[in-house]
Amino acid sequence: MKRSITDKQKEAPRLKYGLNHSTEEEKSGLVERTTERDISFASGKLKEIQFGHFHIGYCELHLKNGGEIPVCVETSSIEMEFVLQGNCRRSYPDYSEALVLYQNKHNLSFVAPTTTSSKWKSEDHKVKLLQVNIEPDYFLAYLKKDINAFKKLEKLKQSI
Repeated sequence: MKRSITDKQKEAPRLKYGLNHSTEEEKSGLVERTTERDISFASGKLKEIQFGHFHIGYCELHLKNGGEIPVCVETSSIEMEFVLQGNCRRSYPDYSEALVLYQNKHNLSFVAPTTTSSKWKSEDHKVKLLQVNIEPDYFLAYLKKDINAFKKLEKLKQSI
């Protein structure tokens, strides 16, 4: 799962999200990284762990300039997103309706490569977010083993 966040004032990717498979991962089976940034729309910390077909990211941000975050999704994934602090309205170019994520709620969705913008709001300008991403092929193979789960997630399967 790969994403990049672009600083509109500098027009260049300022934060890469998602880890590349590396010799470190091949040796240990696990890669971890912590990134801290201060850019035009937010400052904060991103902690990432990647192993096998999974990527986990935990983000704490302090929003600036209205809380709009431009994101470029580079690879598809099944995403479980847990909003721990703040609220988000995310618009996608191919959909007429925006996705709204509320504090203390979660979402399970298929995320395809796209460019999107997330507008975050928080009374204290802080956002906390946990994302778990799974490679789609692995997810589908696992679902096929449990026919009841496969039927319950039919709409998600069709999106993939």
